[in-house]
Amino acid sequence: MGSMITLGIEKFEIDWGKNTIFNDHSCLFLPSDIEQIPYYYANNIVEIKEGLSRRLGSVRRRLDLLGYSYQNLEKKYQQAIKSMPEYYPDIQISFQQYDFIMSSIDLHKVEIDNDEYYDLGEYVSQYILKEPEISQYLPEEVTVDKDLGTFFENLDPYITLRILAENKKNENFLVQWRFADVVENGWVDRNEIIKQLPDQAKILIVTEGSSDTFIIERSLNCLYPDIADFFYFVDMEENYPFTGTGNLYKFCQDYQESIYKTMFLLFLITM
Repeated sequence: MGSMITLGIEKFEIDWGKNTIFNDHSCLFLPSDIEQIPYYYANNIVEIKEGLSRRLGSVRRRLDLLGYSYQNLEKKYQQAIKSMPEYYPDIQISFQQYDFIMSSIDLHKVEIDNDEYYDLGEYVSQYILKEPEISQYLPEEVTVDKDLGTFFENLDPYITLRILAENKKNENFLVQWRFADVVENGWVDRNEIIKQLPDQAKILIVTEGSSDTFIIERSLNCLYPDIADFFYFVDMEENYPFTGTGNLYKFCQDYQESIYKTMFLLFLITM
């Protein structure tokens, strides 16, 4: 029947995949976040296996740097609604309502029975939205069915995760990526799961002098070690090119000009 890989908070699964078809959530974690964590199976079977684990409060900071700040969530939610096929019924839950539901729930009170097999839309409609701690916040006029469940199963899981992080009661819960089954059964290599943050997700910091770089880099590692990997600096070993504000200003000008040229080139290519 294949192997499952899931992202969740205890039994509250937020995203899942099977065999080689799954979303890569390595950006939420550091390679050092490997721990022995619980895996939940049907018939109340729990096994302890290797997985990635990090507090929701810390994951919140990583989500912000990945473009999922709270201010961006409504736009992403609306984009998800627009991407639904025309033959699907209208989504009855607005972003404001979904935000209220997910930010109000207390994860301490959520108890979801897991089953290994469910049809598209069934998990959310039958297990998540009918969980008493969640269903109490649903608007009375909302009809919970597989169509609504399908929308939320396809919704970007980081939207839900980021809203859950708004509730201070939830910040110490562990976000866990349970990948052991797909690795043990040979669907993916362990190195495809446990890896460094990709360069395209990182932020370049350029300073006026090497001492500034040293102070900022050391401060990030001391104060925010959970997000320090998002930042990288220009190599300062020899002939550091940005000493003085003039050189730094010229670099920024040239960098901005190169972006405009690249955008114009892409425009010409796509014409």
